Amino acid sequence: MKKGILLLAFLLAICCGSGLYAQNVSCKSYFEVVETNDENHRLDEVAIYPPVFGTLPEGKRLKIKVCNNDEKKLKKVFFYVYYKNKRVSKLLLPDLKKGETYEFCVNIHSKMTRKDRQELLFKIRRGKTYISYRIAQPHNKKGY
Repeated sequence: MKKGILLLAFLLAICCGSGLYAQNVSCKSYFEVVETNDENHRLDEVAIYPPVFGTLPEGKRLKIKVCNNDEKKLKKVFFYVYYKNKRVSKLLLPDLKKGETYEFCVNIHSKMTRKDRQELLFKIRRGKTYISYRIAQPHNKKGY
């Protein structure tokens, strides 16, 4: 009986814990650049990892991870999330040193299907420079 409970607890821990980072996708192939105003390519070193989608009773929760791959410290950078051309979130990222990451969650209080993921827009802005990303549609599929 004791071994069965331990086995069940172990299996539950594996199932619950492995789903958080199950989306191992190359960041470059997951996002496409929609618009940019970054002549010095300063914001190219800010990496956005593919968001993890969670379910809310009346919408979705996005868990987003941002990393600084630049040699310099990144200061005063804003991160925006738009859904169907409406701003859902505006966040001032903390000062990130080389290699540091920052994770945060955004709630979208609207019904969202897999096809609606194309309506998400992520924007990184520092001063007047910015880069906008959209989730890329797979090449071999017309929809998700």
